Amino acid sequence: RFCYLPQLELIGVCASTEELQKGLLSLVPGDDGSSFPDERSLLKALSAHGVPPSVEVASLPPPDVRLMLPLRPYRWAQWLGGIGPSLS
Repeated sequence: RFCYLPQLELIGVCASTEELQKGLLSLVPGDDGSSFPDERSLLKALSAHGVPPSVEVASLPPPDVRLMLPLRPYRWAQWLGGIGPSLS
């Protein structure tokens, strides 16, 4: 299942069974959906948590992607949807 999350401007993906979910986790090496796919979506998540844009992002812990579970923001899903970073 693919879901667009407009407040974060990213696509979340989840599978209907645990076996399929394991397949998604290993679909693209290095992309297990455990982090934000790009800086844009990270900044949107920080903003949603009330962090003002003037704050130095590097000084903050990133919001926990696990709050989105079972959806995961895979980089390949962002690329497939035409909104994300390159897979290279």
